[in-house]
Amino acid sequence: MHKLVIDSNVLISGILGSGFPHYILNLVFDERARLFVSPSILDEFRRVIYYKKFEKTPGFLSKAEKVFKAVRLLSIEAQPKIAFNLLPDPDDNKFIDLAIAVEADFLITGNSKHFPFTKIEN
Repeated sequence: MHKLVIDSNVLISGILGSGFPHYILNLVFDERARLFVSPSILDEFRRVIYYKKFEKTPGFLSKAEKVFKAVRLLSIEAQPKIAFNLLPDPDDNKFIDLAIAVEADFLITGNSKHFPFTKIEN
């Protein structure tokens, strides 16, 4: 089973749409992939679902809260012990730190500008 770390934009896109991010969430919810989170990633997920800009989307908050609850139940929480500070946006380092710590197969993001790597370590 693949080990995944997902960026917040993947979570939000998965809630809003039916494309690749939605498919990634379904892999986790169907237990065909294992999602890893850290306390700081969960905090960010919780924070972004309440952004004011999503209030305009009918039914978003209700769906987002259900998805967040499922993510909390199905994910494995881990705390990275090393902060690598590899990314240009310091707030994004928590995702790469966790991916390295849990030896994730994939770190999935829609933000290639701030995640310039295609492969880290193995």
